[in-house]
Amino acid sequence: MAALVARMIAREFGGDRARAGRACAARVARALGVGRRAGWTREERRALDGLGLVAALVPDLAAWPAGDRRALAAVLRAKGSGSERRYTRLLDGHRRLRRSLETLVRAARRAVP
Repeated sequence: MAALVARMIAREFGGDRARAGRACAARVARALGVGRRAGWTREERRALDGLGLVAALVPDLAAWPAGDRRALAAVLRAKGSGSERRYTRLLDGHRRLRRSLETLVRAARRAVP
């Protein structure tokens, strides 16, 4: 997963991780319908900046059913809440995200000679 994120940062942002984090967070926020995140804490926004890099790899994120998008927003907020237990429980329970990430990793492995 880290290699996929690194390639995306290099390809789309010329290696500028900070710019990639901001852009991907905004892209993911739009896809999830969370807008400007005014009600989010600084830690929750920071979690989105970091995990948004991974979520932005999911090509059909904006087309996910509303419930799956809300669930991913909850995962991101939980990451920033300080409750690692809640975060891991929500992350482990998000089947669509897991399937999407597994698909990305499998495709990347097939592409490597």
